[in-house]
Amino acid sequence: MPKPENVQYFYYALKIKAMKNILLPTDFSPFARSAAKAAAYIAKQTKATIHILHVVNAPSDWSWMPAASKQKHPHIEAQVSEAEATLKMMATDKLFAGIKVKTHVTGGLIYDRITDFVTRNKVDLITIGAHGADEKDRQFIGSTTQRVIRLADCPVLSVKKNTEIKAIKKILFTSNFEENVSSAVNTVKDLAAKAKGEVDLLFINTPGNFVDTETAEKNMKKYMPKSGKVKFNDYTYNAFDLKKGVLNFMDRSKPDILAMVTHSRERQPAYHMSVTDSLLLHAKVPVLSIVLGKK
Repeated sequence: MPKPENVQYFYYALKIKAMKNILLPTDFSPFARSAAKAAAYIAKQTKATIHILHVVNAPSDWSWMPAASKQKHPHIEAQVSEAEATLKMMATDKLFAGIKVKTHVTGGLIYDRITDFVTRNKVDLITIGAHGADEKDRQFIGSTTQRVIRLADCPVLSVKKNTEIKAIKKILFTSNFEENVSSAVNTVKDLAAKAKGEVDLLFINTPGNFVDTETAEKNMKKYMPKSGKVKFNDYTYNAFDLKKGVLNFMDRSKPDILAMVTHSRERQPAYHMSVTDSLLLHAKVPVLSIVLGKK
């Protein structure tokens, strides 16, 4: 029998969650195109529907504004009409062949409309474009991506320009494993099961948060299923810095996706860089962010 503190994990481990809805926000940029490729790959593995969403910059109450009031903003109405036509063409792209695609156009604040769409449509995953460290004149990954990661009620897969998922053979999940990350591990396990991949659990041991090997292995072992479709491996890597440790380990292990938990920081300014933000900025693969306490 599992120990009481592990009951939640074993309950999650018994089921493979069906991924039904993937949200693909787009601004028609190269970053969004990379995210679209990732969404298409995952949708083909999971048989999920892709919802392509474009948000036109408009007053925050645009979605509820009476038609007569909207007519006072002809430039916004024109942008909405143009976006609707563009999305219809986008949905017929060969990239989405064999995938059920729905298109949506709305107006308002981008991150607000994205998070609202997630709640209203029971979205299981967001794939979104993000700036990388190699982008000139870009010091950060982008305030919209940061806010979506912090606010969304589902996992967020951030994809940088020219990044493409050709397979998901390995997902690297890093954590301190001291807090309860069972739901996050389950999300990663579900995706790996659909893609026929494996999961590497990684603990970065730093001088500031040193843990002996026996304790580190014990903390990770409680999240490794005794049996199932997905192979799990656990690793402890010593480094002076958490971010550098993860990046150095990734250079060795070559994962297809980096997954990690993040914490809701709704009141933090966009320029405040978390560990998740920093890793997304420098990682060479898409980063899956899972807010603790959510899906």
